[in-house]
Amino acid sequence: MGHSNRIIPTPELGDPEVFGYSNCVKVGNLVFVAGQCSIDENYNSSGDFSTQSREVLRRVIHAVEAAGGSKGDIVTMTVFVLDVRKGREFTQIRREMFGHDFPASTLIGVSQLMPPEAVVEVQAIAVLP
Repeated sequence: MGHSNRIIPTPELGDPEVFGYSNCVKVGNLVFVAGQCSIDENYNSSGDFSTQSREVLRRVIHAVEAAGGSKGDIVTMTVFVLDVRKGREFTQIRREMFGHDFPASTLIGVSQLMPPEAVVEVQAIAVLP
């Protein structure tokens, strides 16, 4: 039994041909957002942890909205950070952006992200009504 996958166009998040994957795919009422880093038009990352975290969450929310949902539809996110001691800071930023209706989450410490200047990456799954 196959699923009809629908790649959601998100040109603001980068060119899938450059990345080699889609930023956002919708299958039925599920939306899968690929790992997002804070990147500029040249695919470089800059800024401190707080700045990058806000941009990454903005990008995730944008992808879900492009699929017809809202930030309230995000049910889980996986957060990759270079420094796990930044977990509390990320939690505060997520609370600012989501209120108290934030998704389930896992935070994982990694040794490097792509691009190399990135300090945080988030992938997410949303369930649309």
